[in-house]
Order: sequence, then structure tokens, then C-alpha cells
Amino acid sequence: MDKSARERKIQEVLKTTPIKTGIHLTLRNKSRDFNVYQIPLDCLIYNSYNGRFKSKFKTYEAIHGRKLNSEISSDMQIINDFLWKSNEPKNKQTMDDIREKGQQQSGIVTRDGQIIDGNRRFMVLSKLHEIYPTQFEYFEAVILTEDIDERELVRLETEVQLGTDEKEGYNAIEKYLRVDELLNEYTYTPEAIAKMMNLTIKDIEKYQQIYQLFKEYLEFIGYPEYYDLLEGVEDPILQLHSAVSRLEKGSHSANLSRTINPEEIEQLKLIVFDTIRIKPTNDHKIVREIIGKPNAKTADGIFGRKAIWEDFFEKHMEKVHKRIAPTVQALKTELATDDFESSTNDIEKTLQNTYSKEMRTNLDKAIREVKIDNEDDKVLVIVETIRDSTKNLFDTYHDLLIAQYSKNKEVKKAIAETIENLTMIQKEMAGS
Repeated sequence: MDKSARERKIQEVLKTTPIKTGIHLTLRNKSRDFNVYQIPLDCLIYNSYNGRFKSKFKTYEAIHGRKLNSEISSDMQIINDFLWKSNEPKNKQTMDDIREKGQQQSGIVTRDGQIIDGNRRFMVLSKLHEIYPTQFEYFEAVILTEDIDERELVRLETEVQLGTDEKEGYNAIEKYLRVDELLNEYTYTPEAIAKMMNLTIKDIEKYQQIYQLFKEYLEFIGYPEYYDLLEGVEDPILQLHSAVSRLEKGSHSANLSRTINPEEIEQLKLIVFDTIRIKPTNDHKIVREIIGKPNAKTADGIFGRKAIWEDFFEKHMEKVHKRIAPTVQALKTELATDDFESSTNDIEKTLQNTYSKEMRTNLDKAIREVKIDNEDDKVLVIVETIRDSTKNLFDTYHDLLIAQYSKNKEVKKAIAETIENLTMIQKEMAGS
């Protein structure tokens, strides 16, 4: 059904008796009462400007070279899949709730059938209607009768922040994308955006800075606009943003121990970006070990110790960073498929498998050096490190060590030298 046909049918709906009245909404900074109507599902389309799924839309655009258009039925299905896969457990729960109780929360639609609030509920109702063709035929919603252009639609959708059924706020990356979009695509002022999103002007400035770091990271790894790759990376980017802001102001703990120049800040970004990409640990908490606590009385991160940092950075460049680009180029040829998303995920996973161990080894060494440097009793720290490493070797790698390294001369020599040195120290301490 095209736009004019949808609009005609919705005009007919407006002539019917509303199922609810007195629904209080604040739109355009004005409080008004609205009626709720039952609207046939085929009169409605998804909102292509939905801020909750902007990262998906922009990734699709980057891959396919075009924007999704909900006026096209095949694009409606793509958006439908995005919505369903975004949170299947919650969607199944919502489906069960609506099946048992009906639609509990009204949506909001435009006069031509675009859904401002309730895209997820509409998707669930559509799926239920496929299963039960004689039921779940309508979407209950307020109909905004005035003309609304694209810019106003985006503003209204941002203000409404999606309804109670799905009131979870934006996902991690989406809120930053929305702020950038409102500022640069739709030319809203920071003051107007702050009011829309219930934030402060300082929040808006911060969001824009963080968004620029997200963009910088994607360009760094060679996938500009591929926002799907940002899933799960908000925390280390926030840590990096905080660190860079403080370092530039001279208020970070690392500034206490040495002078930080702009080139070193770029080095820090490189290391954090590689850490996010290669994932040397199961989570990104290790980024804190690199950056250090911003409010610490002494620099407690790798970056805060000049000599340790320089050695760590040099080894990282040699053993990991300079090898990434040639590896990616080879993998793009080896793993190339028509499915760009699958191919990209395979490349990134292979990179992690190839370099995570090397990166973790270098990080662990630097972290130990910082720990020793931070302690007054450096001998105790070294002894405890030897003890803990030996225990880990025995508890975790014992069977592997015996099975695969029994004839490895380097391993056997290293163990023998360690035992010899420790035995000598023990005898000398016993005789003193």
C-alpha cells in the first residue's frame, strides 16, 4: 500500500469511535490529550529514522550503498528482522504478553502510517497475525493528524523515546549516533537536543566527542560506518575518552609522573584500539591497566610509566600492530564471500585468534613491571609473581607441559635455570 492509500485509510479510521480517550502526551513541549484508534496493520510502516536501530541502518547502508526505505516491502522485512534479532528473548516475552493480554501500551503514528512509537509492538503484532490470521489485525495508536516532515519525525521519535513496552532507552551506540544525527544531519542546536533527550548541554558535547572516537576506531580498523562492529565496546571507548580529556588538561594521574605530548596520546589511542579489536582478554577491563586510574595519586597504568610504556609500545608495534594490515589483506582474499557481514566477522575472529596471545603476553609483562615499580617492597612482588606464575603453570598447563614439552630443550633449560637460581637463594637464606 502506497503513502496516499495509507493516508486515505487512516483518515477513515479517524472517523471511527476511538477505543480510548484522554491519552496525555507531551509533544513539541506542549501537553495535549489524544484519542487512541484501532488501525489495520496493513496501513502502517516502520519508521526508517528509528534511533534505536540507527547502527543497523547505517551498517546496511555502508554495505549495500543505499538507505533502507520502509515504503519498499522487502526493506520492511529487513527492518522486521533487525527488530526481531535485536532482542529475541524480550521479543518472545512481548509476544506472549500480547497473545495473552492484548496490546497494553498504545503507539503513536503519523497521518500517513509511519510509526513514531511502537515499532517493536507492531512487529510482534504482525508476527502474531501471521500465526492467527483472524486475530491481531490492528495496532492501537494515537494518530497525529498534522503534516510531519522528516526532520520533525526524527525529533518526535527522539522525544517520545519509544514506549513503555520497550522503554529501555537507546542501546549503547545508538544514543551517540542520534546526537550526531540531530546535530549534523538535522541541524538542531545542542540546547534543543538536550531538551529532547532529557540531557544537559555538557552531556551533548560529551556524546559528540565519544561518537568521534567511535568513528575514529572504525576508520582505524578499516570499516568506516560499519557500526555493528561497535557492539560491546562502549566501556573501553568511554575510558579512553575520559583519559584523553584529562591528559589534554593535565589532570590525569599519568601527568603526575611525566610530560605527555600529543604523539603519545595518539600512541595510547592506537594501543586501546588494537586492544578492543584483538581482545587479548575475555572482556575489556584490561584497558584500565593500560590507561590507569584517572584519579590515582600516582600513575598506576602502563601509560603512566615512561620507560615501561616505551618498551611495551615498541614490542606491540613489532609483534602485533605492524602485522595486522598484511594479515587482514591476506584474510580478505582467503575468506572472501558474497556475505560481507559473515566474511568480516570471520576476519576479525581470525585476527583475534592469531594475535591475542602475543598481545596478552606483552601486556602481562608490562603490568607486572608497573606493579613492581609501584611497590616499595619490590623483592616481595617479584617472589610472589614467580610463585603465582609457577602455580598457574602447574594447575593449568601441567598435562600440556608433560605431553608436548618434555623434549623441548628451551623449556627444560628455562625450568632448570629457575629451579637452580631459587634453590641457591633458598640455601643462602637458610644459612644466613
